Amino acid sequence: MKLKNMIVGTAVARAEMTVGEVFTECIRCRVPRLPFVDSNGKITGCISIRKTLQQVCIPDYVIAYADLLGDHLGCLSGPENHARRVLAMPADRFVLEEIAVVDSEADVVKLIAVMEKHDTNHVFVIDDGTYKGMVTIDGIAKRMLEIGLDRG
Repeated sequence: MKLKNMIVGTAVARAEMTVGEVFTECIRCRVPRLPFVDSNGKITGCISIRKTLQQVCIPDYVIAYADLLGDHLGCLSGPENHARRVLAMPADRFVLEEIAVVDSEADVVKLIAVMEKHDTNHVFVIDDGTYKGMVTIDGIAKRMLEIGLDRG
């Protein structure tokens, strides 16, 4: 399986973007995060939907006791005004430094190993400092099914 057949092209997150703009691009491309590019054009991390929501929407004690909570938490439900405030926040507040990276010549086995090492379901594809896109675990499964159907 060629990696180039699984790469999803996305925009990159930049300092001037809002959380809403990052989320919009993630949803458009069906990816969980975007690489973050600094003012020099260098990828210095990423912005994750999940981690952003975790930071701004869920108190630590709720995470600690998540298994004990009921399904309806009226006292903790997020009002729409909070959602609007979060979406307007500067995205660069939520940059995560650790990212999983491979180059476009990497074998799929290495790709999956890197995903496991970083406990993630995606990797960024970067060749000589140039962002090419990302590969998700769903993309690998989709490509496997396409190959299986071609031969079946």
